[in-house]
Amino acid sequence: WILPGFAHCRGAQGRAYVVDVYQGTDAAAKGIRPGDRLLQVDGKAVESIDAAALRQALRGGGVGSAVKLRVGRGGNELEIEVRIDDVLPRS
Repeated sequence: WILPGFAHCRGAQGRAYVVDVYQGTDAAAKGIRPGDRLLQVDGKAVESIDAAALRQALRGGGVGSAVKLRVGRGGNELEIEVRIDDVLPRS
């Protein structure tokens, strides 16, 4: 699976949250955490794009490319760039 190193889900009003971070990925190394709210992916507001467009945006240009994330955590917004990894999600 080509992913940014974490799993996400959509919630109410189109909000998206990180639900799992895969160990050994760039996302884990950069400090992405379960519960982080995804606000933007490469400058695109998450609430303004559908689920398919969000998945595509999070895959970036493929393995080794990077995506710029803006996440909400504890009332703060953080910008984090993560490299896309080829990971096998836990079942």
